[in-house]
Amino acid sequence: MHPGRFYEDANFPRILQAAEKTLVFLAEEDGHYAGWLAMTMLLVHDIVEVTRVQFPPGQVGDVAWIAWACQHGIRDVKQGKFRQIP
Repeated sequence: MHPGRFYEDANFPRILQAAEKTLVFLAEEDGHYAGWLAMTMLLVHDIVEVTRVQFPPGQVGDVAWIAWACQHGIRDVKQGKFRQIP
């Protein structure tokens, strides 16, 4: 979703790779954190399932949903406070 120049310094992709490796390690080595990660994935799935249907299907709807979802802070999502869906 970002132009190539967005990643010129390559730091953001490295941060994503480090986060992925960390999450995989935790999920494989610690059952407690694996459970929390699973619960998080289910929560994200539920939020997407409930809100995504209110946007048009396909790429246009995907882009619109992502733009809408990016407007929400983590605290708002955890408290179930979503801004009005267009």
